[in-house]
Amino acid sequence: MDLVLQAMPAMLEKGARLVVLGSGDKHLESAYLALQENYPDQVSVRIGYFEDYSHRIQAGIDALLIPSRFEPCGLTQLYALKYGTLPIVRQTGGLADTVFEGTDNANGFVFSKATSEELEAAIERCMTCFDDKEHWQARQINAMRCDHSWEAVTDQWTALYQSLIENA
Repeated sequence: MDLVLQAMPAMLEKGARLVVLGSGDKHLESAYLALQENYPDQVSVRIGYFEDYSHRIQAGIDALLIPSRFEPCGLTQLYALKYGTLPIVRQTGGLADTVFEGTDNANGFVFSKATSEELEAAIERCMTCFDDKEHWQARQINAMRCDHSWEAVTDQWTALYQSLIENA
């Protein structure tokens, strides 16, 4: 979340808006509240966590920032994908397995290094895509069509095992 704080002033100056829900490090909480004070028409911060509210936010926003340094799996991006909310993620763990950019089935925006510069670049790509409604809607459709069910995983593993048996 420190990367978001570093990147957001430049993005807010370009017209972005930010909604924050969560709690944690008191220094970060204070910094986000200060950001809200500096950009009252563009930033909304709610300290604490409320499950139902988090889903309403995810369903109502256009893109979701998940700049994790480490993410073993993650359900947040899966919820966002189902809502058609495009994730902006750092390429790590389960985020790298579920969010794609630069392919025909792109469903979000990805950056690789945990730097504010790379996060800014990903947000800028997101904002550019948002301005092209046809491209944006195609990416949303890709997001909502993602199948991360157990059935899909089971089919992949079965195919892998079958190919190993056939090639043994």
